[in-house]
Amino acid sequence: MMTFKSLFFFCISLLAVCPARAADRDYGKIPLNFEANLGQADKRVKFLSRGPGFGFFLTNEETILQLAEPKPATVRMKLVGQSERPTITGIDQLSGKSHYLKGNNPAAWRRDIPSYARVRYADVYPGVDLVYYGNQRQLEYDFVIAPGSRPDQIQLRFDGIRGLEIDGDGQLVLKTPGGRILQKKPAIYQEGDAGRIAVDGGYVLRGKHRVGFKVASYDSTRPLIIDPVLVYSTYFGGTGTVDYANAIAVDPAGNAYVTGRTTSTDLLIVGGTTGANAGLMDGFILKLDPKGTTVIYSTYFGGSANDEGHSIAIDAAGNAYVTGFTSSPDFPLVNAFQKTRGGGLDAYLLKLNSAGNAILFSSFLGGSNDDQGFGVAVDAVGNAYVTGSTSSTNFPTVSPLQRSLVGGLNDAFVTKVSAGGAVVYSTYVGGIGIDQPLSIAVDRAGSAYVAGYTTSRDFPFVNAFQAEFKGGTDDAFLFKVNAAGSALEYSTLIGGEGSDEATRVAVDDAGGAYITGYTASVLFPTVNPYQAFKSTPASCATIPATCLDAFITRFAPDGKSLVFSTFFGGSDTDSGTGIALDPAGNIYVGGYTASFDLPSVNATQSFIGGNRDAFVSKWTPDGRTLIFSTYLGGLEADAAVGLAVDAAGNIYIAGLVSSTNFPVVNAIQTANATAQDAFIAKFDVSDIVAGSQFQIAQGGVASRSKRAASEPTRFSDMPQRKLQRR
Repeated sequence: MMTFKSLFFFCISLLAVCPARAADRDYGKIPLNFEANLGQADKRVKFLSRGPGFGFFLTNEETILQLAEPKPATVRMKLVGQSERPTITGIDQLSGKSHYLKGNNPAAWRRDIPSYARVRYADVYPGVDLVYYGNQRQLEYDFVIAPGSRPDQIQLRFDGIRGLEIDGDGQLVLKTPGGRILQKKPAIYQEGDAGRIAVDGGYVLRGKHRVGFKVASYDSTRPLIIDPVLVYSTYFGGTGTVDYANAIAVDPAGNAYVTGRTTSTDLLIVGGTTGANAGLMDGFILKLDPKGTTVIYSTYFGGSANDEGHSIAIDAAGNAYVTGFTSSPDFPLVNAFQKTRGGGLDAYLLKLNSAGNAILFSSFLGGSNDDQGFGVAVDAVGNAYVTGSTSSTNFPTVSPLQRSLVGGLNDAFVTKVSAGGAVVYSTYVGGIGIDQPLSIAVDRAGSAYVAGYTTSRDFPFVNAFQAEFKGGTDDAFLFKVNAAGSALEYSTLIGGEGSDEATRVAVDDAGGAYITGYTASVLFPTVNPYQAFKSTPASCATIPATCLDAFITRFAPDGKSLVFSTFFGGSDTDSGTGIALDPAGNIYVGGYTASFDLPSVNATQSFIGGNRDAFVSKWTPDGRTLIFSTYLGGLEADAAVGLAVDAAGNIYIAGLVSSTNFPVVNAIQTANATAQDAFIAKFDVSDIVAGSQFQIAQGGVASRSKRAASEPTRFSDMPQRKLQRR
């Protein structure tokens, strides 16, 4: 069979964005279903589905959508020229039953009404079936076209509308008394011998209230398919209370590597160095194949106390380098350059072989106070670069550019370790306040780029774009250490009058640095922005945490100027927590959002699922065009905290998930084991380019629960930062 897929996006708004709706917190956990009509509705209705603010009724002759917000509206869709009485069948019966016990006459009550996941209209046209179904609480439908049948025979007539048009993005716009309903343009492709082949197509107007479909020439012997985009998405966790993925990396073959922390004793362990949790909380490393369906290895690491994997990098041979922090005196050490734990909490560096079954070296890294590793990068010859925070006056230094801790709070540190496990240089960097690095990247020459935030007014400035503290609790910083580790090539702040934190950094072949994070500053510096102004909802005055936007900033190679800098956010909290580049210079940013109106383009999920969702986006190198942007999440609080991209432009994200209805595809674990698990997902957006006419059609009638009181609202409140200032 050939499949032509058109996903309905019902949205009452002047924009292609659904407004948030308050809903019961458990609503999204119930799958959307279609009840058979056994007398609970008009006798013409065969199946019905109801949701927050809408009713959906399927009859022999038409489909009826009733909307309650913001004004009542009823839209009827008919198939012009369809067969007179198509066979209508419920498919995939669900376990639940519905009961209607209305009035005081038991004879009129309706009990044990079955419901179904899908409804099929068979042979609505010769060789064409129509299938309705629900996906993540969305109403969707497919036309299933048999070989030799023609998609151009399909025509839809809409009644109850004031007008009909196709906009510049190929979306079908239905104008109703209650606003506009947008039906997104479908993207169509086939799998050929040479790989994916895009097929042009979309809506075409057939009259004032009629629309059909046009599809360019295609191979009628092969299936016609909608691009799924989400290659895989999976939970990963056990029955412990903590399973967090903190970082993700990818090798040239497309294998994904994830690290984080867990209190579970029953993680899925495959061929690792350790088969059991050794302490209160252990780190873990997971390696997935490119399809996401096979665990190549997964392993615990740690000692008898608390251990966390916070950042991961992969060398050309597939060895994994992990840093984080440990309070275990018996942390596993192999060929260590520091054999004893210096304080209550030490950073560490661990190198695991490509098979995942042997530690090549591992070492403590710290002094007599608390030290934590937050970022690791690796260069072409296997040197590792580690950054983190230290409050130790005796942090181990080698050929330092700053020899001592300044101020007594905490400074950044940067340490370079050779492929064999010897320290090349190790140095403090900071001022009198709190200097917190969160990410590190390395260029081809071996220069290290470190991003984070600082409260130090005397941060060491060199060739700075911004050499003064602009206000608020903290400013973001970026500095570059030369290849020898002997000098700062530049060091700068970036920020405005509010709180500003850089969470991740990436670097291109020319030495240009890219950072993302969040800002509460209206006056955050912007240059050639995609979004010139910060969102400032009315709640800002009383709930400052809702005034955070993500930002994306690209520095010139000398660090003295900006190529571009932009806000990216909606009407609630948004933060960037991952950034990466592909070989063409396209920019990829991930993070989390509580905004229902974060811009979505070619989205696999065009609405926010609940309290907080992950987001993933792709940008042109100049930062002016958003190529792809999608939510990913369920009803509860979900967030991406790590992002990587491979040479083909596939996006890999990892983070934490609380939702039981998180979207999963080709999952190694289809459900969360406890309230909060890790997740890993891969997106294929390689065929999407700026200005592409092929849209990823995805959407529906979305619900949004009220915000959880315990939901993290800042990056500094996310789980990976909670240990920072003990």
